[in-house]
Amino acid sequence: MKNSNLSDRVLKYVLNCSNDEFQSLTVSKLAEIFKVNRCYLSRRFKNDKEFTICEFLVREKLFRSVGILKEDTQLTIKEISEKMGFANSNYFIRIFKRHFGTTPGRYREFINLKLSGTAI
Repeated sequence: MKNSNLSDRVLKYVLNCSNDEFQSLTVSKLAEIFKVNRCYLSRRFKNDKEFTICEFLVREKLFRSVGILKEDTQLTIKEISEKMGFANSNYFIRIFKRHFGTTPGRYREFINLKLSGTAI
């Protein structure tokens, strides 16, 4: 196994896994899948990508949650946070707002208004 490919393979794996599989994905689980030590995987990823694997997983959770907010208007914010593997919906809301500048609920409202053609 080439070390320089490990981070790219992890990225590809994460980006291609289903939301159901992604929900329970952790650094430890990724290390197990790629048959490496968790600390080694974290260190290698950080050196190769200039951001941590945890940061990558959280960003991916946020981007996937945006897709769910757009596609499934029946799910509550709490259900979306659980579906993306966040242990706490308040943490999800806080991290979503920090990343996108608005809460998931307001983001959904904005998307619904935009899709309906209503001016803001």
